[in-house]
Amino acid sequence: MKKYIKFFYVALLSLAFFSCEDDEAISAGDGDPLGETVATVDITVTTIAKAGEGDRIPVTVSLGQSFASDVAVGIRATLDNGNQTQGSVTVPAGSTSATGSVVLPADDGFDSGTFEGESDYGTLTAFAILLDELEPNTSYVTNSTDASFDLLDLTLDVDGGLNVLFDWANPDINDLDMFIFDYDTFTQWEGAASGDRYEQDLFQTPGRPDGDYFIAVDVWIATDSSIPWRFMLTRPDGFVDVYEGTFENPSGLIFPVVEFTKTTDEVSGEITYTTNLPD
Repeated sequence: MKKYIKFFYVALLSLAFFSCEDDEAISAGDGDPLGETVATVDITVTTIAKAGEGDRIPVTVSLGQSFASDVAVGIRATLDNGNQTQGSVTVPAGSTSATGSVVLPADDGFDSGTFEGESDYGTLTAFAILLDELEPNTSYVTNSTDASFDLLDLTLDVDGGLNVLFDWANPDINDLDMFIFDYDTFTQWEGAASGDRYEQDLFQTPGRPDGDYFIAVDVWIATDSSIPWRFMLTRPDGFVDVYEGTFENPSGLIFPVVEFTKTTDEVSGEITYTTNLPD
């Protein structure tokens, strides 16, 4: 009989873990009718500084203690407009930290109208933990140190390659264009010169050889002597790499601004992109 009660209890906990709607953590043993001891686990959540609606962003959780079994940490992403999503990060047995990801609430038309976006518009909270193996006579609730991030007006969706978005300050008086070249031959593979606030281009996977590439910026009009810029590169896995800087007294063709490498796995055929700022 005890065996059936245990299985029923675990199933109930699993359901509660992803259906909790309030700020009370649901964890292994929480609400146990047998009156187990309830202990608090400190959890610190960290993430990137800037993101856009619908982005997949990395999440690192750090626990105040380790456990003998794997621990699933429930993560809730909340935007200031009230939209929420949930995910989880699994911390291996004996460890106190791990990194996973969560997908932010989908695009609902947010637009700050500024280059900076909206400061501290989103929050990540560790709202629950669930142990892979329940510990006798003990249950846990969370004390979360949340992570906040700025919300950008626009990032791009996954779209069959490396989806590149370029933004800069004061586009009404500064007109910048972008181009993608390979390092080996200096061949131009992509270009975007719309004259609008954003320049965007899809570095399509078909027909693009593996290798090292760089993004260059052509200064068409620079009224400001100092122009903050931002590149947002959406990879096929859904993560968005964000790079920022400032052009001082810009003119002509500026390169390399951002670098990336396209790689195809010889066995699986999987295509990946790694991105970085130049050394």
